Amino acid sequence: MPWNVSFGPLSITDKGVEVCPKMDFGVEFSNFHCNAGVGDVRNGLSLGAEGQFQQLFHGTGSSLEEFLRSLKAQDGVADGIINPLIHQSNRIISEVLRLVGMDIRGANIDGVMKLATGFGVHGAAALGWQDTEGYNMVGAGGTVSPPLAQLSCLPKRFT
Repeated sequence: MPWNVSFGPLSITDKGVEVCPKMDFGVEFSNFHCNAGVGDVRNGLSLGAEGQFQQLFHGTGSSLEEFLRSLKAQDGVADGIINPLIHQSNRIISEVLRLVGMDIRGANIDGVMKLATGFGVHGAAALGWQDTEGYNMVGAGGTVSPPLAQLSCLPKRFT
């Protein structure tokens, strides 16, 4: 399971230790990530704060209903708590599909459903010096991402 701890210019990860010209503080573990500070100055001047939580669910079935019923949380720190909850909601979803008569049948579905929420505020300015990829960038930008929930379904195999 990948992890990362940033403390000023120092980043300690599951792959080793890295020192960069930055001043940020954060932690990343399993399905949780938060970070705030000044980014790597070799890539321009940037300042930001962000936080994100995501959970992946894997499922497989020969119909949409079977796929939804088989979804199980994976790669998260709270899988034991989330799996019973998702199992109950899958029953509700599959019952609604049955009542409205909508179901995909005759196909094998193997995929991942991702539930994510997070926030972020970022600002950056590139002042023309060469970045870590060898480009001399000039410009400025910023983003504000309010807290949102995102649900996406990514089929791995649909036959």
